[in-house]
Amino acid sequence: MLRLPLRAVLLGSIFVAPLFALSPNDDNGSKDTPPLAPQEFTCIFGASTASPKPSPSPSPAPTSIELNTGKGGAFSSFPTAMADSFKWKGSGFDALVPQLDPKKAYIFHITTWGPPDSSTGSAPSLKTSSWYLYSLSHLDKRTMVLRRTPPLTGNDPLMYGLSSAVLLAIQAPDGIDSATLKGTYTISISQQAAANLSNTVAVVNALLGATGIKGALRTNIPKENAACVETIDIPVIGESLPYDVSLSFTQTVPSKDDPSKASDGPALKRTIHALDREFWDIGMGMNVLGVKETQITDANGKVTSSVTTRVNAYAFADVYFPEAYFRPKNWFYPHVIMGLPINGKPLHSPFAGLSEPLPFVEKYFGVPVSVFGGIVFLQERIPASLSFVGQNLDQDDFNKILIPHWVKKPMYGVELPLGQLIGKIKSKT
Repeated sequence: MLRLPLRAVLLGSIFVAPLFALSPNDDNGSKDTPPLAPQEFTCIFGASTASPKPSPSPSPAPTSIELNTGKGGAFSSFPTAMADSFKWKGSGFDALVPQLDPKKAYIFHITTWGPPDSSTGSAPSLKTSSWYLYSLSHLDKRTMVLRRTPPLTGNDPLMYGLSSAVLLAIQAPDGIDSATLKGTYTISISQQAAANLSNTVAVVNALLGATGIKGALRTNIPKENAACVETIDIPVIGESLPYDVSLSFTQTVPSKDDPSKASDGPALKRTIHALDREFWDIGMGMNVLGVKETQITDANGKVTSSVTTRVNAYAFADVYFPEAYFRPKNWFYPHVIMGLPINGKPLHSPFAGLSEPLPFVEKYFGVPVSVFGGIVFLQERIPASLSFVGQNLDQDDFNKILIPHWVKKPMYGVELPLGQLIGKIKSKT
């Protein structure tokens, strides 16, 4: 009773499910949107305030904010390292963004600045630059949690299931009493193709726009070396994910010969991937250890028995629900996998089991890899009794004694997501 529904489900999962996501208006590949309007600012270290330039109708904000740099604050070591999680209320940043949006990512760019050197003239020189990305905790809507790529993959900032962002830029002096820092943030968006629909469907272009610097504010912690903080909104028009957010900060360096003239210093660049929640994917794999199958054959009229180890290529349907709601599908957690062989008689050896992604392999080799294990439901045609083995039978009698018989056997192997694999191959050609 269960055999036919199981095979039907496997076929539907692998070959029919992608059709529900197709859209005749989708366009394959990635597209870039024009860079957003450059956001200029001026930070005056050692002054009572820091004024943005330009500041198009800034929203009301305090002239100074007090950052909590102690225990339980946003920083594990002010100003060079932020905490893995912190309460937004009381952090100091809540004065800039009083109401958090659960659909937004909050990107922090922290820079520290030292005395001028030979390359910067009268402008402060860059000492450190760090990027962080936070979003609201799924369990506590008052807590911000650091979001990054899986362990062993570089711990890079990662937007996941979030449709817009806010950039909070912090400039902190280190060893200087007073100086003027001028700089510009440039933000551009690159629309990407969803991995689980690669080469079958593309996503609608994401159109983003920046609303401008909301405030360049002086912090009064620590009072003797107050930092500047600017906020830049990056709203999304539409809900198209995934896309890449490219951020670039450029310092304006006055000329040594003519302070009224200036040039751009080296750019600090960061690309942040914004991924959508993908609850399914299609993959290909190989049962590298093979599956032992009992075979009954008619060799010159004599019934013989043998055991064959079969190594087959499989088409898989990966199901990431409900884990993918909280974490990307390439994280270190197993998910349900179902598949059929792509050669021979597919309905005679369906497979169901678990697959475990190995994200560090993609980090270093560029191709995502998973290992899988489970049960293959193998149909064997063997006699009701092995007493027939060794007997002499003609072809008609031999065919009559063979009865379809289902057995369950373990199967292990390696899987590659089909869409991403094809995309990698196409990018090389």
